[in-house]
Amino acid sequence: MTKGKAATGKRDRRRKHQHWLVTIIYPDGERFERVYLDRERAKNFAARQQKSPLVKATRMRLMS
Repeated sequence: MTKGKAATGKRDRRRKHQHWLVTIIYPDGERFERVYLDRERAKNFAARQQKSPLVKATRMRLMS
């Protein structure tokens, strides 16, 4: 008889939340990246940065 995960006492230690990567791209090719755990905060940061005349583009993607 094989024992299950619960019987052996092992825990699942994988991430319990998602990571959102926001990339800010400038006209000279420079990049700035920041990671957020909350999608709303990442979206608000990207929208706020997009308003700047120095920013060429913003991207937001799910990392995990």
